Amino acid sequence: MTVFWVDSLALTRPLPESVAGAMQERLRAERSLQCSLPFSALLRLQDALASDDGALSWLAEFSCTANGERRLRLQLTGTMQLLCQRCLGALAYPLEIVRDFHLVESEEEADRLFDADPEASIEPLVAGRKFDLAALIEDEIILALPAIRTHENCVLRQAGQAAYESAAEVEPNQEQGGLERPKPFAALSALKKGK
Repeated sequence: MTVFWVDSLALTRPLPESVAGAMQERLRAERSLQCSLPFSALLRLQDALASDDGALSWLAEFSCTANGERRLRLQLTGTMQLLCQRCLGALAYPLEIVRDFHLVESEEEADRLFDADPEASIEPLVAGRKFDLAALIEDEIILALPAIRTHENCVLRQAGQAAYESAAEVEPNQEQGGLERPKPFAALSALKKGK
């Protein structure tokens, strides 16, 4: 089993052989790694964040099935301050992710498992010697974020709705007063008649 060390900056890298033995013993005893990951370390998410204050808690639990399959359960919890795409204000977004992975040694093995059962609830994940746990955590966060991030009752949305409603009220009154609305294609119609 490949073991990875998570340093204080929440970056992962393969263990030196001298440290790997001690870490493997810890994993054999505990079978899990738990830490917090500061939002400032999530470089690919910086454009989506209103603030990188705070941290994400994560827990990685490693296990082995009776037939020798290696498994990883990844749990992520925290509240991110995302950027509202409508008003550009801070949007508190609670994050609760639990994912299960079947750890495999090669892309071929992952493809074989996927082809055997494309609807499997446990996704095959290639975890070779250079497996990056921090990148996996960041990938899972990116996949969990909504495509459009806005407040449910955004101030700009309410202002836009009010403007639409007031415009709908004005139009019938103008028609009753004899004022004709301008027709945007009237000039085009005149050009067609001139031919």
